[in-house]
Amino acid sequence: YCLSCIYDVNLYTQFEADACLVIKNTALFQEKLFKAFEEKMSNEWSGFYRKVKYIDPLQDFDKNRDVFTEKTFDYWYQQEVRFAWVPKQIQDNNLEHVFVDIGSMEDYCELIQLK
Repeated sequence: YCLSCIYDVNLYTQFEADACLVIKNTALFQEKLFKAFEEKMSNEWSGFYRKVKYIDPLQDFDKNRDVFTEKTFDYWYQQEVRFAWVPKQIQDNNLEHVFVDIGSMEDYCELIQLK
């Protein structure tokens, strides 16, 4: 699950979006999201929340890339943060989408919609 840690109106066009969710209490949001995932998927998964590291693919030759939290520097302006979950044991390569419900967020979030 990907988010930006900045508010920039240019991100609407970059992500072809007409709305954004401003999370005012990120700790509460994280807690609810991790709990909802764990309740749905059990503890056979390992989850994390990290800021994306932007790299120069022509200069950074480390073969141990972190595919979950690295992106080319072309996207540095997005200031992305990511939630990711990885199965502790991979059964096959066919991972399905997971939808979770964290309940109402109106106490700690604000929805901004373009008109």
